[in-house]
Amino acid sequence: MEVTMRFSFLIIIFLFSSPNLQSQNGWYQQYILNGYFFSGMQFINIDTAYVSGFNNNSSIILKTNNSGNNWNIISTINSSRIRSIYFKNEATGWACGEESTLGEAAIYKSTNSGVNWILQMHEGFWELNDIIFNNDSTGWAIGWFDQVYRTTNSGNNWVIRPGLGSEVNDIHFLNSQYGWIAGGGESGSIVRTTNGGNNWIVDIHQWTGYNSVHFINQNSGWAAGYYNDPQWGVVSRTTNGGVNWNIQTINYLEEVLSVNFVDSLNGWIIAVVTSGQTGIFRSFTGGISWQPQTGNIPFVTKLYFRNSFTGWAVGNVILKTTTGGITPILTLGTLIPEQFSLHQNYPNPFNPSTKIKFEIPLSRGVSEGRGVLTKLFIYDILGREIRTLVNENLKPGVYEVDFNAADLPSGVYFYKLSAGQFVDVKKMIIMK
Repeated sequence: MEVTMRFSFLIIIFLFSSPNLQSQNGWYQQYILNGYFFSGMQFINIDTAYVSGFNNNSSIILKTNNSGNNWNIISTINSSRIRSIYFKNEATGWACGEESTLGEAAIYKSTNSGVNWILQMHEGFWELNDIIFNNDSTGWAIGWFDQVYRTTNSGNNWVIRPGLGSEVNDIHFLNSQYGWIAGGGESGSIVRTTNGGNNWIVDIHQWTGYNSVHFINQNSGWAAGYYNDPQWGVVSRTTNGGVNWNIQTINYLEEVLSVNFVDSLNGWIIAVVTSGQTGIFRSFTGGISWQPQTGNIPFVTKLYFRNSFTGWAVGNVILKTTTGGITPILTLGTLIPEQFSLHQNYPNPFNPSTKIKFEIPLSRGVSEGRGVLTKLFIYDILGREIRTLVNENLKPGVYEVDFNAADLPSGVYFYKLSAGQFVDVKKMIIMK
């Protein structure tokens, strides 16, 4: 309960703040509404999505029809704090959280694309954290202190199923049969089912608690949370559906709030870095190592990725990336260089941003339109890889990348360009 209540307190702290919002590397702000915290998101198709947000007294539902370029408030749910939203199609959806007047867990339903909402269920004393349907009629809503509700008739009736764990935070179904629930407490738990929730198996992880769980297939999954003593971030991984978990503690993070992978290698987390400050990190190694993508960003808590390029983070704002969070690459003119080249960054020393310019010439393979695999990495003085700026095929041209080091301490760093057989390394200095 201690960590869960602290997490809720952090949301309240940041709910009414108005940060100076800037584009951070490959992430940029899509929407903000002062006084509201965005708590849930779901895309129905490539263009259409819903987002829920709340303040102390009411909740709002946002909708976009152009992939988030514009967000419109389509409804207000009074006397509620909506934590999660789920639509099975553009017309029919559910939302869960708390009925603030009664102080009870609450589930709402809409049948007209989120314009109007009906209170389907309210009971108990603690709010619900997540809601999902694993087929047209069967759905689940979960919340703190062993609240796990199930419906088999599209929400007309909800039946509580106790005994699955305390501080239940996140539920994820891969399909109609395979699902997982993540929870906290003194011994965090991940609960799994292989038969649509008729039976559950509880895996106990001593001294860990989990805020988020995500699977890409029946075997490969990740869970994100915290280690209790000392307070460290945790990202655990399983390759056998949750029977066994490899628990990875990350001692430079206080707590991991959300995890999302698009395949066996590429994934992202949101984590509390220090004193309630959040950051977004990416892994190219299936969760073995993590690289920061953002510096000083608004408080966000949940991730949603459509593919390895397009994703969103919600919380105090709605953030979006179309580059997988990697710093956008600027092409300078149409000049075709005669040779590979890596330029000295400028300015240097710098605080907090600098530009790195490099050149890709016309050569065999590149001229055939495939490009050349180009990697631009940042290393610290000990030779540890701390940031990936470029990792893709590039055609001949002159390129420039912005590097934001707002989250890094002063010191000497190195940047390395690898393009085909060409490799070059240069030194730069962060001076704060």
